[in-house]
This record gives sequence, structure tokens and C-alpha cells, in this order.
Amino acid sequence: MKKHYKLVAVDIDGTLVNDQKEILDETLKTIHEAIDKNAIFAICTGRPYASTKRLADKIGRDIPLILYNGGTIRMSQSNEILYSQILTRKQSEDIYQIITENDGTYIFWSDEKLYTNRINKFTEVYEKIATIKPIIVNSKEEVPFDNITKFIWFEEAETLIEYQKTILKKLEGVNYFTSNPTFLEMVHKDVSKATAMERLGNYYGIKQEEMIAIGDGFNDLPMLDYAGLSIVMENAVFEVKQHADFITLSNECDGVGHAIRKFILEEK
Repeated sequence: MKKHYKLVAVDIDGTLVNDQKEILDETLKTIHEAIDKNAIFAICTGRPYASTKRLADKIGRDIPLILYNGGTIRMSQSNEILYSQILTRKQSEDIYQIITENDGTYIFWSDEKLYTNRINKFTEVYEKIATIKPIIVNSKEEVPFDNITKFIWFEEAETLIEYQKTILKKLEGVNYFTSNPTFLEMVHKDVSKATAMERLGNYYGIKQEEMIAIGDGFNDLPMLDYAGLSIVMENAVFEVKQHADFITLSNECDGVGHAIRKFILEEK
């Protein structure tokens, strides 16, 4: 029997938007058609609310936004928060200590504000992605340890790979993964794009096998492995494509729209 998919969770960068960070008109038209057919269209990203909402406003519907790689689930227009999980104070302090002991560059999110210890090539790239100017933190006393959604540690890719094999294993109750070869994200252990999809499924009464996930990066792997149908962009790296049930077109060629038309609108 043919499966009927009811929810599609879509990553942003390298997936929903093209290389100019825009949603193609054809993609937007297809998303509207899917929503009109009663499918739940969810954006699933590491981004914060403000920059994600600007993109969601172009869609023009009240859709669920999975933010901070699953740390928060919030509706785009009503602003209703369906779920939120921050790091504990101890987790935040442990992460801060490890990064500072290694003279690392970090950013963290707290109350939708972006903080960093220094401006350099890494934070400048992240600022363009987040479209929010970071606040400089000059001392430990300025860090709001009781209210941090996620940390990101910036370093050269080879160094981050080594850190994941060694010192990060000391962290308790923390999920960590690369969203970009030089971005190492750290969130509470109960936070991932997969657990967020599960929570959305419970909220809407949608089964796991009725869900589609579309992504292109390593931080998308949890939701790709969780969903009933995993769709990976043609522009993704080989390792991520290994997790695909279906490889769609690239983000420059309406890959998201192509996947939705095939599996939700069921066009031939």
C-alpha cells in the first residue's frame, strides 16, 4: 500500500534556500500547494527564531519552526512555543570551561540574543548566517549560564574532529555535532532535530512513518534517520547521501519542491 506522508521537515541552508539564501518561486508555490493539501510543513534549522521567522514570513502561513537544532519549537505567526529545552547551568559552565581552556572562539544563544568572546573569520561568517550582530562577552561574569540554548565552538575542521574524539567526551548530558566543518554545536542531550520531529508528531497526531525529512548536512542526520522517508539534496556531501532513501535535486534547482511534488502532491 502506498504511504501517505503528512509532515515534511526541511532544513534551511543548502536545502530550502539557494546559495543566495532565497527561496525559489517554484519552491514557494509547491509549499503552498502542500499546505493547502493539509500537509504540515516545518522548517528545521540550527538558526534562531528571528532569522528563521523572516524566511517563514515569505511562506506566509503559521508553520512550526524547529529552532536551535531542536532546542525550541515555535509557531511562525502565532509565536506559540510548543517546546523549549535549554542547557543546564552545569552543562553551560562545563562547555565554557573546555572552550576557554583551549583558547577557543565561541558563540552562544540566550533569550534570542547572540553572544561571542571575539570577532574573527568564524564569527563573521556566522553573523551573516544568523543575520544578527553578536554581543561581545568580556568575562565569565557576563555569561548568563542559567539561560543558554546552545553553544557553538569555532575552530579549524581537523581540530574539531580531534576534540570530538578526546576532550568533549568529558561533557555529561550534552549532544554535540558539526553543522559546518568549522562549527561544533553543543545542546542539551534531549535536543536534536529527530526528537523535535517526534514531538511535532505527538502534537499533530502524525506517525513516524508518515514523516519526511529533507536536508543536506551532518546536523540533519538525526532527522534523516528518524523520518519515515529521508530525502537528501544533490548538493550534499557523500557521507550524508549515504543516509538517503531518495536524493532530490540541488538547492539551486528546486530540490525541495521536486521532493514535495513527488512524495506529497504525488505528481508523476
